[in-house]
This record gives sequence, C-alpha cells and structure tokens, in this order.
Amino acid sequence: MLEKTLTQEIEAKKAAIQAKADAEKKALDAELAVAEGLEKLAKGNDYASVDSMLKPLGFKKEQKSRTTRTDGEVEIILKDAEDTSVAKAAKKHKVAGSQIYTWRSKKKKLGGG
Repeated sequence: MLEKTLTQEIEAKKAAIQAKADAEKKALDAELAVAEGLEKLAKGNDYASVDSMLKPLGFKKEQKSRTTRTDGEVEIILKDAEDTSVAKAAKKHKVAGSQIYTWRSKKKKLGGG
C-alpha cells in the first residue's frame, strides 16, 4: 500500500514537472520567434509580420473603436461643453475634445450657432 502511494506521488510530481517544462518551453519558443522576427524586420523592414510575431505572446493589435454619434447625441455633447467645459464634456461622453471643436465649427458653418 505504501509503495503504491509513493509511486502515485512520484508520478504526480513527474507530471507537474513535465507540465512546467512544457510551459517554459512554449514561452522560450515564443521569445525565440520574436527575436527571429525582429532580426527579419531589421534586415528587410517586413512590418506585416509584426502581428504574427507578437500573437504567440498574447499581444493583439489594438483597434480603435469608431462610434457614430447621432445628431441628437452631438447636440447633447455640445450643450454640455457650453455649460461646463470642452474637457469635462469630452471626458464625460468619452470623445476627443478636438471632435467637440469640429462639431462646434460645423454647427456654426451650417448656421446653427
């Protein structure tokens, strides 16, 4: 009975060590791929491969979200900018301050302000 328990314990430890070794190998392979990719970039300026090079490391290309605002939403944001400040309205509505100035300018050109 004791021998069976020891054997099971040894097998469990071996499995844990193997899993750790596999994880470390995967990480090292990814680092090697990055190093090889950087070397390739330095030689040929192949910028298209950057995404594929960083993907194994868990990096993703960040996409900017584009939000289309309705005319009503723009009016509300412009009203908030008038009542408080452009910076506060921009932060509140998660829009760039420069966008508020652009909307304000377009509104003036169309005779709305």
